[in-house]
Amino acid sequence: MKRTVLWSGGVLILVVVLAAAAYTAVQLWQTQKQSVTSVEEPLIQSSGDGLTISLASRVIRAAELPERKADVVGIFVRRQDDAFVVGTGAVHMNVDMADPERPLIASHEGPEIEIVTNRDTILYRDDTITAGQSGSVPQIVRRVDSTEEIGELATISAWGTRRGDRLIAELLVYSLER
Repeated sequence: MKRTVLWSGGVLILVVVLAAAAYTAVQLWQTQKQSVTSVEEPLIQSSGDGLTISLASRVIRAAELPERKADVVGIFVRRQDDAFVVGTGAVHMNVDMADPERPLIASHEGPEIEIVTNRDTILYRDDTITAGQSGSVPQIVRRVDSTEEIGELATISAWGTRRGDRLIAELLVYSLER
């Protein structure tokens, strides 16, 4: 009799655990499905000089990159040997109509962070094109051997070990101005 009661109790516990796991799996699947298929509305902003229209797109992270957020994301400010200084926070792009050689000028609101690369740093160039697209866009990254083409108006994301206002990069992804 005691074995039957123990056996029934064990089966009941197993059923409850499996039901909870199934419920959790369905909730996670629905959350992922909604975030991948969601399409955001275009953002339209008016200023004194004109109208800005931005198509909202959601970039689906490339499989080559870590699932966690980058430790530092910013816009190129300057290069110092094997290190890049990036400006973080909100980035603003302005058009200078008086200077045809340098029509875009970037500024940032956050602190400047130094990203140090070395021979062990894995490098990728982000070739994703989101201009003119809305909805979900897959990220396209290409492995590169050098950071030589990183310059003005490049966006840099890096994962690594943070030491104050310096990051020792294990992985660096950059996107050139398009």
